[in-house]
Amino acid sequence: MIISYSRKLVFVHIHKTGGDSITAALLPMLFRSDIVLKNDLQAWLQKLRLGRSHPELAALRKHSPAVAIAQVVPAEFWASSFKFAFTRHPIGRTVSLYKFALRKARERRRFVPRNAWYLSPPGRRTDPLHWHSVEAFLDTESFSDFIRHPLLQNDLTMRPQWHSVSDGTGRMLVDFVGRFERLQEDFHEVQDHLGLPRTTLEWRNSSRDVIAATIKITTEDREYLADRFRVDFDHFGYDPSIDS
Repeated sequence: MIISYSRKLVFVHIHKTGGDSITAALLPMLFRSDIVLKNDLQAWLQKLRLGRSHPELAALRKHSPAVAIAQVVPAEFWASSFKFAFTRHPIGRTVSLYKFALRKARERRRFVPRNAWYLSPPGRRTDPLHWHSVEAFLDTESFSDFIRHPLLQNDLTMRPQWHSVSDGTGRMLVDFVGRFERLQEDFHEVQDHLGLPRTTLEWRNSSRDVIAATIKITTEDREYLADRFRVDFDHFGYDPSIDS
């Protein structure tokens, strides 16, 4: 998530839509006073930095929806800023979440520096082993079981993307919605609108190569996901008969 007062932009980061690549590309063009949330550790540090001066902003997270951001930033800034997000085919996005959960489960069991953070008091609250998606992955043996796991029924990672860019009345809150499927081209459109030089995106936090050949999507899975994400298929025009 990015709130840039210097560039007058708000980036709503939806899970598994290439948001880390977009954030990395915009970061060199922002100022220190801008708010950029890339991970849980940074969100915790941001909370310390904001302190008592902006407690409302300290409550925001990497994947906060547009309605939550609109409630805490100045109304005049929200009205004048360029607000954008990226979406992804719901089935392809769910497959990516499944691969991501596998990758995080594996990483969490390795001896890597980042895992030291999860031993700290604030880090324990954001430990991937306690994420619903990772818990669901560890508790199931197939993609079919994973998507139906009780922990994912109300989890933010499986929330329809429409909920991240609209308000409670169904009104769109952002000015532009790009597509993961044409990430580079649509990001260029964002850069052109903001008057920024065009840059080439680098893949960040990708799970594309994880167990790519072993996920089987049944007809029942496709029907289940088509029903679960009906609002995304309706509003963003994706075809539920294909995967991405």
